[in-house]
Amino acid sequence: MIDDKEMDEVVEDAEPKEYLKDILKFVEPDQEGSERKLPSCGSRQLLWVFKVQTDQYGYETKWNLKRGNQIIASGPPSGYNYGDDTLYQGARCLQGDQMYVLTVEDKNKDGMCCKYGMGYYTFTVDGFTQFNSRGRRTFTNKKSHSFYVGLPTPANNGNLSNNGAPGAFQGRTNGCSGNQQKIGVELMTDNFGGDNSWTIKNSNGQALLSGNGYTNGASRRDAKNICVSPGTYKFTLNDTGGDGICCQEGKGWYKVYMNGQVMVQDNYFNFGKQVSFDIIAGYHTRLNNLTDREQEYLNGHNWRRKKYHEKSVRHMCQ
Repeated sequence: MIDDKEMDEVVEDAEPKEYLKDILKFVEPDQEGSERKLPSCGSRQLLWVFKVQTDQYGYETKWNLKRGNQIIASGPPSGYNYGDDTLYQGARCLQGDQMYVLTVEDKNKDGMCCKYGMGYYTFTVDGFTQFNSRGRRTFTNKKSHSFYVGLPTPANNGNLSNNGAPGAFQGRTNGCSGNQQKIGVELMTDNFGGDNSWTIKNSNGQALLSGNGYTNGASRRDAKNICVSPGTYKFTLNDTGGDGICCQEGKGWYKVYMNGQVMVQDNYFNFGKQVSFDIIAGYHTRLNNLTDREQEYLNGHNWRRKKYHEKSVRHMCQ
């Protein structure tokens, strides 16, 4: 997940600015799309969803999305402005295996937060949040975010064995005993794999599964899995070089599976020395006690299952 913390600022009782005197035309929120109008993407595309909550001076906000030097999406529409204190949403299918740059600007160069209202913006790729500026002042004049969009993962791509061969996760049987769950990790290093290592630890901090000893010079794929009892586990991926695994020195990526279903698919670890998050195994036994973070993973899991289930049903009925 991209996490740009350029500045944090909350200013209360700010003096009002002079409002734009020209006659303004405002774009209606539903013209920017809604949850009910999200497009269906092609086989080599992923869905990008962008949301903008304007501050008290919405006409100052604009943005564009580029692939290379080509602007492929922008807002607001030509001849219109965004309204004040209004939430807008847009969505677009992006071609996979491509780099994109999102740039958000403020005409008055005082950002969207927090002096004149709590404006923010956020964007997701394939249902996973890549950036959320909520509650933070992340720019004054403009801010750009470079991100990589990978290729979609077929429903059966989670069928990995310890050495990466197909078969270990097929069907509803996960190959584990009792009520154990199977956690799988798949990693593609960049050209400096020697910088990378990863672990899965239990709640006591004991390493149960790990990957290391990768070499520099070429990308390397690694895939491992482990059966675990219901509980909370922590996945941590390290990059000692501090530039992540994508995309300065090759297009590295990682995926985490639960019983063959992709739980986390992240091609966007493009800076920093570490990324870490919890994995909830057997969460169905304690749904009433989920934290916000656990609920986020559960929602993502259910979204992905629904997506691939509907694809399978349509294919069978054709």
